[in-house]
Parts: sequence; structure tokens; C-alpha cells
Amino acid sequence: GRHIPLRLFVDYCVATLTPDQNASPHHTIVDFHGCLVDGLSDASSAFKAPRPRPETLQFTVDTFHF
Repeated sequence: GRHIPLRLFVDYCVATLTPDQNASPHHTIVDFHGCLVDGLSDASSAFKAPRPRPETLQFTVDTFHF
């Protein structure tokens, strides 16, 4: 079927071992209203450029570089 074009706004994202975002351990990937903050290494996360389409923004998160 046809889908209405929607936008996803990622304000906050964490990785956990369970569906509970407050579980321990947890690791913050996106915080501060959409900033990638996942790793301590500068190369651990990035937005991909150029965009494949104007309405698409891709980013990578390498959660194993700390």
C-alpha cells in the first residue's frame, strides 16, 4: 500500500540489554535534542553525506569504539 510520508525525529536514543530505556547497563547514542554522542572516539559516529534523497538523513553508530 501507499504510505503517508512521515518524518522521524530522534531526540534521545539509548542502547540497553532490555526494552527498558532506564535499564542498567545502558549507553546513550543520541542526546541533547538529536546530537550523536555514542562514543568517545571522534570516528565512532557520523552523519553520512551526501544524502541519498533530500528527505533522507543517514547516520552510522559504531557502538564498539570507546
